[in-house]
Amino acid sequence: MLKTEWLVSFRAVAGEGSFTRAAQQRQLSTMALSKHIAALERSLGESLFERTTRRVRLTEFGSDFLARAEQVLREQDNLAEWVSGRNKEPAGCLRVVGMEQPLQATIIPFLAEFRRAYPNIDVEVDAVNALLDPTRHSFDVVWGVGRYLGDRFPGLVRRRLKRLITGIYASPEYLAQFGVPLHPADLAAHRVVPQLHDEPNDFLVVRGGAVEDGGFPHTRMEAPVRTSTGHLELCLQGLGLINASPDMPAVSQAVNAGRLVPVLESYWYDGLDSYYYIHQVRLRQPKVEAFTEFFMARMQGIVPPITDSVL
Repeated sequence: MLKTEWLVSFRAVAGEGSFTRAAQQRQLSTMALSKHIAALERSLGESLFERTTRRVRLTEFGSDFLARAEQVLREQDNLAEWVSGRNKEPAGCLRVVGMEQPLQATIIPFLAEFRRAYPNIDVEVDAVNALLDPTRHSFDVVWGVGRYLGDRFPGLVRRRLKRLITGIYASPEYLAQFGVPLHPADLAAHRVVPQLHDEPNDFLVVRGGAVEDGGFPHTRMEAPVRTSTGHLELCLQGLGLINASPDMPAVSQAVNAGRLVPVLESYWYDGLDSYYYIHQVRLRQPKVEAFTEFFMARMQGIVPPITDSVL
């Protein structure tokens, strides 16, 4: 029998990459936590971690086992919370993980309103500017763009939130130096500040551009700075053009202040769908129900509602 406390300790070590930090998180001694891992490995007949003097990392078997252990622990958490939360207001800590721009465009503008409606739900919003891996990130809800997450992890439940417009912006200082592009062909003389983790990572999304492997239409450009965060600030500093959603409050504020200029508006791409993903569980937690229903209601009228489906 695999004891729950062993699985919880295993998840803690996998997340922290350290027995010492995991023991602190679990409020156990390092020896007690090590005994949990040793007992679990004996029960499984497999090693879960590769240990060196500098770090602890999962074995191939450990990575596969983590995904299944997470599912078991989620089901236990869901059951416990459902039992305790029946006939009560939704409560608890809700973890939302997603790409920065969709979070800024859809969640952040309404988060204060959500907290007023559900004061007993604490919200953690984690912007992960890289390819998301649900087996590595602890979450209740994932906010994503495009279908890639559902294609890679078909066990998640997906629902479309809204269709995002992908705008193109530059600072006045940048345009004074490089000129104002009037056509995508003009972009050959310009620079872009792209997402570091995109593939390729030197392009600007622009309608009418090249499409590779079912991706977004784009133009490849010179990209002297690649980053996973801070695109708007770097654009304001004059380092290049950026893609950004006009629904982002920071973008609209910068435009209104004259610090940011929309360009190539006739070529903005309007085919980028934003989705949320949740775990496929038999008993959906009240806090997750409250959160997803609230934000879907805010998105109504932008995209017709789509019934939940398993990809």
